[in-house]
Amino acid sequence: MPTHASPQLFFSASDQQLHCTGDWCLLHEDRLHLLLEEFTHTLPKENIKKIILKGNELSRLDSVGTWHLKKLFNLLKSKNTEIELHGFLKTHEALINLNIEKLNECTQIPKPATLPWIEQFGKNTLESIKELYHFIIFVGEIFYTALYLARHPRHIQWRLLGNVLQNAGFYALPITGLLSFLIGIVLAYQMGLQLRNYGANVFVVDLMALSVLREFAPMITAIIVAGRSGSAFTAQLGSMKINQEIDALSTMGIKPVERLVIPRLFALVVALPLLTVWADALGIFGGMIMANSILDIKFSYFIERFDAVVPMRWYVIGLVKTPVYALLIASIGCFQGLQVEHNADSVGSHTTRSVVQAIFMIITFDALFSILLSWLKI
Repeated sequence: MPTHASPQLFFSASDQQLHCTGDWCLLHEDRLHLLLEEFTHTLPKENIKKIILKGNELSRLDSVGTWHLKKLFNLLKSKNTEIELHGFLKTHEALINLNIEKLNECTQIPKPATLPWIEQFGKNTLESIKELYHFIIFVGEIFYTALYLARHPRHIQWRLLGNVLQNAGFYALPITGLLSFLIGIVLAYQMGLQLRNYGANVFVVDLMALSVLREFAPMITAIIVAGRSGSAFTAQLGSMKINQEIDALSTMGIKPVERLVIPRLFALVVALPLLTVWADALGIFGGMIMANSILDIKFSYFIERFDAVVPMRWYVIGLVKTPVYALLIASIGCFQGLQVEHNADSVGSHTTRSVVQAIFMIITFDALFSILLSWLKI
């Protein structure tokens, strides 16, 4: 049976030698801790230029023992004492050098990169241009794949399309309807207070129709879908990439864009206009309730005036915007999902970028639509 000698550490002042004996291992960790404390108190107060650490009688050494040796070295170096190893086995000496090197790497806290602001701005700009370049290539691949599927509809993943349509469309009805209803109430309340001061209560119908049908319902619905479904697309594809499922599809000769991106794109193009119709109805209904409450406009009169003064083009303009929003949300969400690296932190960062970029593009394109429609006088 192997014997486990208790570790010892004693200093010979005559020849300036420090002797390590016994087993410096995990089994005697408590003992090693006590040895270092005792040595700290017994160490001579006068500075010693050089100490020879003798390991001739060191029988066992593991990473725990090496860690305590590292603490011993640090203690001696703090007193400007040079340390020289003598008599250690080659394996023990190699373990000491290896572990001390790794411990030094672990204890060195990396300094944060502090680039000049102009250099950081240039770096961020180049990264944005590079990402835009890859996104344009991705959009081109989507367009090419969509043309191929239009000529070969049997390759379309109808089941996945139906699932996405259910998750992104049907399951989004409650939150979309509730927020649209509340926005209709808020708009009618704010506009109604101002119109009542001028005795122009009836014009709340005109303003409600213009704001809800042309602007708020399409844009708010798109923002909700971007936060709800766009982020889901990124997280789903990102998780698949981490699990190497996308690599497996490519290995089997299945294009990820055809299998995963196009069904989500088509489903959102169908779902978003339908959700906008639902948001239009709930937004106007919320406005009707508030108009009846604070302006004494009855439901029947509200509906009658709505039918008389609201042109169909306002409703159509709002619906025309939604497929564009859907394409932006789905393409950005899927693109960011496919850019995920093989770690969980990357999924979170790309999901955040997906939502932020989608909302930014929705508002940007809404502004472009307003400028274009104003120029066309529609």
